[in-house]
Amino acid sequence: MNAFAAALRVVDPFVVAITGLASYYFRFGDIDVPVNYRTAIVAVFAVTIVVFLVMDIYRWRPDEGLRGALARLVGGWFGIVVALVLLLYATKTGSDFSRQWLAVWCALAFAALVVTRVVALSTLRILNRRGLLARRVAIAGAGRLGREIARRFARSPELGIRVVAFFDDAPQLAGTVVDGVPVRGGIDDIKARARADDVDQVWIALPLRSGDRVARLLQDLLAQNLKVRYVPDIFSFQLLNHSFTEICGFPVVNISESPLSGVKGALKWIEDKTLAIVILALIWPLMLAIAIGVKLSSPGPVIFRQPRGGLDNRQIVVWKFRTMAVHAEPASDDIPQARRNDPRVTPFGAFLRRTSLDELPQFLNVLRGDMSVVGPRPHPLWLNDYYRDKTPRYMLRSWIKPGITGWAQICGWRGETDESWKMDIRVQHDLYYIENWSLGFDLYIIMMTMFRLHGPQAY
Repeated sequence: MNAFAAALRVVDPFVVAITGLASYYFRFGDIDVPVNYRTAIVAVFAVTIVVFLVMDIYRWRPDEGLRGALARLVGGWFGIVVALVLLLYATKTGSDFSRQWLAVWCALAFAALVVTRVVALSTLRILNRRGLLARRVAIAGAGRLGREIARRFARSPELGIRVVAFFDDAPQLAGTVVDGVPVRGGIDDIKARARADDVDQVWIALPLRSGDRVARLLQDLLAQNLKVRYVPDIFSFQLLNHSFTEICGFPVVNISESPLSGVKGALKWIEDKTLAIVILALIWPLMLAIAIGVKLSSPGPVIFRQPRGGLDNRQIVVWKFRTMAVHAEPASDDIPQARRNDPRVTPFGAFLRRTSLDELPQFLNVLRGDMSVVGPRPHPLWLNDYYRDKTPRYMLRSWIKPGITGWAQICGWRGETDESWKMDIRVQHDLYYIENWSLGFDLYIIMMTMFRLHGPQAY
């Protein structure tokens, strides 16, 4: 897949440039493109290279499939269009270009980029399924880790990896078939059988306690000039955004680390501040109208302030338009969640909740630095305390700032968590977002949020 991503890095900018020329011909019926149009096409050619790299468009995760790649492409292309608009505005040259040409170019380029990916991936899958590019792999270890490796390869035929044999010392596995792959013998049999089975690679998936065995196996296999890969059995740990690095010459596995540090953290900060300023500049008349509506609907303040868990579970104060009549909450911190047909909600508040307009003041929280535009939703502190020991990896949500919208919300997992399984699924979505963060992913979530403001869980 590295070759696949590398090819797209080269092809994508040329696809964008060629569709720009084609769009000019469709609009004007002429192939003699003026200098200003050629300059714009070259500029977008360069912008495509930069934006797609910054937004991590070419990262490939086999378990995502085509859908994941296209989701990132949507966000990346949206970023290019925004960059083009800003470029035209900054240079005051927008009036020099045909709006029809720009519209046709944007639509045609995006369609061509999608077709390019579909064709390339389909071709790669066909070649791999026919065995033309497939690499034959044997796995040392048919335990939990070895079987998981084989299953992932089976689900991702486009990788071109075919598992042809397991080798394991467990006597009950001798001569059996595990997940469609035969167990050819014990670990010591790999050296003799690797060549006979025409194996290209050996993947070692033995437990961490088998260090001496792994060392002996490596010595035997490297003498045969076989490519060997070692998969450390770390996946039973509580992983989040794990990575591999080298420190003082030692290979180091980062089991869990902050996913938004360094350059990524700076990009996220710029994204949040820019979006918050732009959106607030656009929606302040709407917020003013809502504030008047809240004030007229029932006595009490316009803004409701609630302590919630922020970054590292530190307390923040989240702002919302008040949607409930003023009432006395229980003396304890265990404040009931809003539920369907909640008598505390005013009629105007119910409208705000259904449309998610009550969340708009949280863009001020983003400017303050308490929240992000996209991230896990902030939960009350008592809810965090309740679920921290009941839901695995629950507190890992707090490793990044909470967001106004998020991956769980656009996938339908929002609202009341009156049953523990609902919280489990929400946490799974939140952690998927954290592990797969990119600017393109954020823009995709923001775009989908606009289509999913209203839902059955919004009450």
